[in-house]
Amino acid sequence: MNLEQRVEQLAGRVQKLDDVITQEKYRDLVTGLRLGSSTSESTPASQEKKDSSPRTPDELRQKFRADIQEGSRLRVGIIGRVKAGKSSLLNALLFDGKDILPKAATPMTASLTVLGYAETPYAEVEFFEQNDIENMRQRAQDYDQEFKRRVNERLEKNQSRVQRPGIRPAPMAADPARIEAAVRRELDDDPTLGGSKKLFDDIQKAGGSPPAASERIESDGIQTLLGKLGDYVGAQGRFTPFTKCMSIYLPLEALKDLEVVDTPGVNDPIVSREKRTFDELHKCHAVLVVSPSGQFLNAQDLNLMQRLVKQDGVEEVFLAASQIDAQMFSSVHQQHKGHLPDVLQGLRETLAQQARTTLPAPQEGGKGLDTLKRELDTRLVITSSVAYTLSSQPESAWDENSHHIHGMLRQSYPTEFAQSQEASRPHYDAIAGIQQTQALLDQVRGRRQSIIESNLLSFLDAQEKVLLQRLKDIPIAIGEQRTRVQNSDGKTLEQQLHAIQQVTEQGVRVVDTAVSAVAQDVSYHLRKDMDAAVEKELDDLKRSTERAKGTSTETYHSDSDSFGAGVKRWFGKLLDEKSWGREERTRTVDTINATEIRTALDKVHSTLSRHLTAPVNQARQDLRPLLESRILGELREKNVVSDREIDLTILSQSCQSVTGKLRDFDDPILPPLPDELLQSGTLRDDAAERYEAKATEYFNSLQSAAKATARNLTREFEDRLGSAGIGALLFEHYQEEIQKLQQQIKDKTRTLQRYDGLLAELKELS
Repeated sequence: MNLEQRVEQLAGRVQKLDDVITQEKYRDLVTGLRLGSSTSESTPASQEKKDSSPRTPDELRQKFRADIQEGSRLRVGIIGRVKAGKSSLLNALLFDGKDILPKAATPMTASLTVLGYAETPYAEVEFFEQNDIENMRQRAQDYDQEFKRRVNERLEKNQSRVQRPGIRPAPMAADPARIEAAVRRELDDDPTLGGSKKLFDDIQKAGGSPPAASERIESDGIQTLLGKLGDYVGAQGRFTPFTKCMSIYLPLEALKDLEVVDTPGVNDPIVSREKRTFDELHKCHAVLVVSPSGQFLNAQDLNLMQRLVKQDGVEEVFLAASQIDAQMFSSVHQQHKGHLPDVLQGLRETLAQQARTTLPAPQEGGKGLDTLKRELDTRLVITSSVAYTLSSQPESAWDENSHHIHGMLRQSYPTEFAQSQEASRPHYDAIAGIQQTQALLDQVRGRRQSIIESNLLSFLDAQEKVLLQRLKDIPIAIGEQRTRVQNSDGKTLEQQLHAIQQVTEQGVRVVDTAVSAVAQDVSYHLRKDMDAAVEKELDDLKRSTERAKGTSTETYHSDSDSFGAGVKRWFGKLLDEKSWGREERTRTVDTINATEIRTALDKVHSTLSRHLTAPVNQARQDLRPLLESRILGELREKNVVSDREIDLTILSQSCQSVTGKLRDFDDPILPPLPDELLQSGTLRDDAAERYEAKATEYFNSLQSAAKATARNLTREFEDRLGSAGIGALLFEHYQEEIQKLQQQIKDKTRTLQRYDGLLAELKELS
């Protein structure tokens, strides 16, 4: 049997299964089986549920045509989180570091980009659909309502605090603008509300409706085409807010026999764009996972990798640890005594070990991840698009961040970088890692045909396995339902109800215990992050204080003890010459720059609040996939219910609801700057000593307040999460099953006949 025959056979079996279970006469019997039916919901759990369903016949045939019949282009997917550096890396690989591919700060403003080869350059743009815009409109309204609610709540809270006797008002209490700014920062950090608000506002400014469903842009040259694309992906482009996906085809040697998919990031809140993204990723033969080296391989990265490997049979997986430049000035610099090659090697070894620890055990993650874990030495690269810019672009083209990194490199690695750009270029290239990444692509390209064929075979194997599991699970579930109907009478129904109640109680306990464990774990790491941020700020403050201290020399006159000096002083008084009989002396006095210390204290006071709230917001954003994974793991380990009894959609919705409750924490209350510290200029002697003592006292109170706030915030975060009641929400649907069973018993004989008919048709498919 050749590949085409195998595809047609599989498509036919999938179609027959679908024809059976979608019949009107069986629809109510199949509803609620929780066997991973397709869904368009954009959640990790619902996607996992979708992945347990076989692909549709059309999708199977499309995969075969794309791989075998239409030119056999190797498709490489670039995946990772928003702001991981995917577009920057591709710009370096394919466009000499120029910002051709669009970059984005949030999932809402990102764009899916497909790159391919064509003799004549052109591009195809796909715009957002009207229902996407309507969804954004609703979320923008939710943003506005939530903004008003939080501001009013905090104004009332601060007002009540001010009215308490003996309570000095916090600076924010007298400044509603600061409260509004703080609330807006929180909401803007929310990828759903903040991103929707920004994008909808941009859409309104751009006219409110997309120009068309899609558009083709043609040109006679690459530069001309790229110039036109500014209207669709540029920061100020007329159609940028409407752009969902862009396919760019260029006559570049690097793109021959190759297509590259640059994804907007995982967990896209825009349903149609996520679907479009996964449609493109499902066609990929290899993936390059770009993960920031500072937060290397988190749960989102791993979830997406496993999803593609397990369902799509992707066997070629590579890792790029991006933004490595940010990790070169810490303890690793000291550990390797500033020797650049050793620093880079040390970072690479650390990241490789982290990957080995994070990646799943063999056979659990799929063949592609097994190969990656086994061949990390050749499949992991460390990269820096900033370093590539420093190497390849003239200084006039550097942005602010490039200048900053350049200054840090010159300071920390003077031997390599305290010289001309030309002399430093080899060292920039070593950090950039572009040559190594290009070598990976070339190596994959060299095995193009074998990779494509192997990928298709693995894909078909995976799909046949999914179908066989589906053909096994459905009759089992149907048979169990039939047995319940057949054996059900009043007494049996009570027994079943009791059994379901026991399962529910146990399930709730297991889930709530898992959630409590997650709450404790997240709270622990949250506290560590807060304490570390506080300590860093306070250490900086200490250094600023020390820099502000100094000494000065002053001259003064003192009486001499000699007899002659006494006589001179006597005559000096008669003649009004006060200096007669006195000696000129000097002394050293302590000084302190009050202006510098006051400025440093003001800065720390304002930044500490941000450092105390930012980790909470980040923890909330990363929480949902962690909760889902931990809950599923505990339910499976305790064998409370089978996998098919777990409604993943309800699980995801419950976890989403919980993360929505982890908001509106009290603003950090830090002691205001005492009046004694509101001085300016240089203070001397006793005044300097008193100012320093007061600054030290305030420093200690600030430290105590910050740590108390961190302790209270993490405790409240843990308490809210631990009491969320996810278990009750997850098992609530069991009552619906009881009601369904009661209804079926009313027409017991006819229901049994329908179950028998369905089971007979399913048996013919096995």
